[in-house]
Amino acid sequence: MAATRPRPPCTICGEPCPPFRRSYCSDACARKSRRGKKTDSQYLEGLARQMARAGARVENADLEDFARLVRAQEALDSAILRAVRGLRGNGFTWADLGEATGTTGQAAGQKWGELGFLARQVAKREASA
Repeated sequence: MAATRPRPPCTICGEPCPPFRRSYCSDACARKSRRGKKTDSQYLEGLARQMARAGARVENADLEDFARLVRAQEALDSAILRAVRGLRGNGFTWADLGEATGTTGQAAGQKWGELGFLARQVAKREASA
């Protein structure tokens, strides 16, 4: 009796593929593979559009949704500070960060530096949590 070969895993989710499929276990995984991977730039542009839409939706909503939007902003502030620290650690100057965001290096340092406005706000939130 011949040994059966193991079924190949789905290239998307890793589940075993049925006998009649070669690369994907389901139509859903096949569709996911056709969507393609998004670059960081595409992902961040999409996130910016979603945040803008969220603001427009909350404009006519209730206070609970407003509080959720504020929490999203707080998470974004923390992510920005983490990115700034990483970029500065990789050798980028305040002038580089300012130029990338359409401002001066001094303004970038005042906003995102260790003693900057955003850093103080995030530190205050973290201390009260």
